[in-house]
Amino acid sequence: MQSTGGKVRLITKIVKNNNQEHKYKYWEADCGNINGKRIRKTFKNKIDAERFLKRKQMARTQLSNAALSLSTTQMEDAARGLKLLKNTCSITTACKFYMSKKYPSGHQMTVKEAVELYINDKEKQNLRADYLKSLKYRVNKFKDVHLDNLMHEIEREDIVKWLDKKNYCKDELGNCLLKTI
Repeated sequence: MQSTGGKVRLITKIVKNNNQEHKYKYWEADCGNINGKRIRKTFKNKIDAERFLKRKQMARTQLSNAALSLSTTQMEDAARGLKLLKNTCSITTACKFYMSKKYPSGHQMTVKEAVELYINDKEKQNLRADYLKSLKYRVNKFKDVHLDNLMHEIEREDIVKWLDKKNYCKDELGNCLLKTI
């Protein structure tokens, strides 16, 4: 993390409005340039400005220490990860997304449990009997294949492959059903 400087200074600003002068005084904490961006914030008193500057400097030091403690392999891995992301998001965002999909918090529901809840919900909606029968048949067929799999482990590709194999990708009119997945 590149950075320069860091200082607190008193700023006096004179604003003229309708032939009247107003004097404003405030304290500015100038953290300098961090990764090419200048970080500044204003405060009513010097103590708050100094505290802000100190916190920013401590955070910068901790982050620098953490970065320096990475092994060469970890740094190379991070560089490869950034290259794969192509500036679409940060490594942190990508890791959070991966962890939420691979290891979701809370109850991990099996396909069997999800199908039972889904069918119960559809039955409460008073849908046509023919539709419910068809829905139960297809959903239970899917459940039979993925019975003990956890819901978060099933990818879109798995569903599309299953639908394709069972010829469920099109309705009676030939419309593609994959747009809802």
